[in-house]
Amino acid sequence: MMKMDLKQEIDYELSGMTVSRELKNKIYKEADGRSGKYKLQRIIQTAAAVLAVIGLTATTAYAGYNLYHRLLVNQEALPELDKMEVVDMTPLNAAKDESGWIEKDYGSYKELKDMLGVHLLDTRLAAAHPYMQCHIATDNKDNAMITVENYILGDTDGYEYSEEDKCYFYQQGEEYRSPVSLSVSLILSQEQLARGWDTEYMGYYRFVEDYTSAQGYKVNVLEDTVDGQTEHYISEKAAVFVADGIEYTVKGRTSLENIKMIVDSME
Repeated sequence: MMKMDLKQEIDYELSGMTVSRELKNKIYKEADGRSGKYKLQRIIQTAAAVLAVIGLTATTAYAGYNLYHRLLVNQEALPELDKMEVVDMTPLNAAKDESGWIEKDYGSYKELKDMLGVHLLDTRLAAAHPYMQCHIATDNKDNAMITVENYILGDTDGYEYSEEDKCYFYQQGEEYRSPVSLSVSLILSQEQLARGWDTEYMGYYRFVEDYTSAQGYKVNVLEDTVDGQTEHYISEKAAVFVADGIEYTVKGRTSLENIKMIVDSME
C-alpha cells in the first residue's frame, strides 16, 4: 500500500468521522442537576485542538490568498476575511514537549499580552475578574494559538472552580447563557504563511452573515444548530475576523447584537 502524506491521512480519518447526538450534547455542555450550574467540557478544548491541527497541516497550496486562508463550515468556504500576516512575537522561555510545542497557562489576558510583546486587541467589556483562564500553545517558530475562557462574563454568575475538570461551573444569565470566550491565532513565519491557515467548523454549525465592523474589519458570524431547541434557547455564536494580520474568534451563547457589540468594542 502506498504511504499517504499527512494531508491525505487527515482527510482519510475525517472522512469516516461521525458524531452521535449524545456525544454532540456532551461536547456542547453539561448541566449539574443539583446546582443548575454549567461547565465547559474539556472535550471542547480537544476539539479546538483538532481544528487547529487541521488548519495548520491540512492546507493544500492554491493560487490566490483567499484559498491560503479559509474559514469553512462543513467544507463550505465562507466570505473572505482580511489577510493574515507574519507577526513578530517574543518567544516563550519554556521547555518544549516531545512534539516541539510549548503550552503555558496565564491568569489573565493582559499578563499574556505583556509577555508576548504583540499588540493584541482587547475590550473594556472584559473587566478584571478571577475566573479568566488564558492558555497559549506555540512552537516559537511558525504559529501560536491563544484561548481565553471566561473572557467576558456578561450577566453569568456563581462561578465555582472544579479541580477535577480544571474549569469553572457557572449560573446562566438572562442575556448571556454562557461567558464569552476569545481565541487568537498568530502566524510567526513566512513558511507558515505560505502553507496557509484553514479553520473548519464541522458538524452542528451554520453560517449566519458577514459584515464590516465599526473598525472596518471583515467579520463572519456562525451559530450552532443544536437539536431540541426551546422557545428561550439562545444559540452559541462565533464571530471570526482578522485585524492587523491576526485572527480573532469571539464566541458565546448570547444575542447576535451582543456579539457584534463585543467585536466593535475591541481595539
